[in-house]
Amino acid sequence: MSEPKQPLWSRSVAAALAVSLGMALCACRGSDTATMMAEARQYRDQGDLKAALVQLKSLIQQDADHRAARVFPGELYLDQGDPQSAEKELRRALALGADSGNVTLMLARALLMQGQYDQLLADINPAAAPAQRPALLAMRGNALLGLSRTEPARALFNEAIKLHADAPEALLGMARIAVWQQQPDTARAQLKRALAASPDDIDCLRYQADLLRADGQGDAALALQQGILKRRPHSAQALVDVANIHTDAGRYAQARAALVQARRVSGASLGVMYAEAMLDFRENTLSAGLDSVQRVLRAAPEHYPTILLAGAVHSSVGAHQQAEQHLLKFLRTYPRHAYASKLLAAVHLGAGQPEAALDALCKALALGLPGTGRPGACCAAAAGQRHGAPGRGNPLPLCAAAGAYGRQARRPPRAGQGACVRARLSAPRRRRGLAAHAIARYCRHP
Repeated sequence: MSEPKQPLWSRSVAAALAVSLGMALCACRGSDTATMMAEARQYRDQGDLKAALVQLKSLIQQDADHRAARVFPGELYLDQGDPQSAEKELRRALALGADSGNVTLMLARALLMQGQYDQLLADINPAAAPAQRPALLAMRGNALLGLSRTEPARALFNEAIKLHADAPEALLGMARIAVWQQQPDTARAQLKRALAASPDDIDCLRYQADLLRADGQGDAALALQQGILKRRPHSAQALVDVANIHTDAGRYAQARAALVQARRVSGASLGVMYAEAMLDFRENTLSAGLDSVQRVLRAAPEHYPTILLAGAVHSSVGAHQQAEQHLLKFLRTYPRHAYASKLLAAVHLGAGQPEAALDALCKALALGLPGTGRPGACCAAAAGQRHGAPGRGNPLPLCAAAGAYGRQARRPPRAGQGACVRARLSAPRRRRGLAAHAIARYCRHP
């Protein structure tokens, strides 16, 4: 026996109730996600980035296609110096159809921070809306500069400046070119122009602090970085920058305290872990330094500042083979890096490989690298090793010269200096503390 049919009016009422219920649920969910987004921003403003990220992850679990919930973590990760995580979130946001202009700019910045220059040139199209075009041209210019293609980079920076006369990204790029070409006055003029138009531009302020550090004005650089920290009191990157300056000055307790604060803000982000590794190295706690370097490379195997630092740490503990592997990998990407070239020659000497040491120096000389113009001591020592014996004259000066060159080359540059420091690595007053400058900052100023 068939079941009695439901009255038509009853089915109509049921359908109406279902629609109403669905609309209510959607409205409720929309209200919930809006509330969660507002709470995440509130956590960010209070400096509790971990809570903000937890809130955003919860929001994404409820609504996996929420575009703003994908973009916002990318912003947070970038501010805290974690470009790998930022890239993942920003690519997801673009795939969901987020505003391509601003998100593309943030993605370009994440790729630059990782040193993925070829990837940036492939992914970031300069044919953007007029508002974003100058900044995107500057991003591509910085990628070319990272690949040592100076003149094409200059052309892009000039094109950006024609579109926007005071574009801070482009003026900063021109300042970097001037530093690389040992024109500090031109660099300062470009930065002054950029900051006159954009006094709160953090990248320009940070680079100005780097130039002060390069000139030995550590106190002025610290004052500038502390000013940045006042603007962004919950910025892990600002805390890391302050820690690096304390590290340069040998104020290790203050550096460690700043890094503890940075960890509270962002956890074990890449920038914090790298700064801790550099501090371990500077304090000559080499076992801890090795552990720190390995932690960073496990998280980011292609983080080139850490690859270079790993070469310096392994060289300091006499692990010549591991040091050579790291330095060769670094130099394949940055063949014009003077400090890495000199350190590789010293590593070869320490390993009893004079032919390889001479080859490394010849390559450096052929490229005209700064600081390699007078490698006579190392060449003489390598020649003495190669021919095995005293030959003519007293062999002792050759041995002493080899040791002196090796010690000098192993003194890595201070935690934040750019190209102008790399150009002065052969100065006799260099000491171990110079590590940070040629190793750590090159990633921002390749």
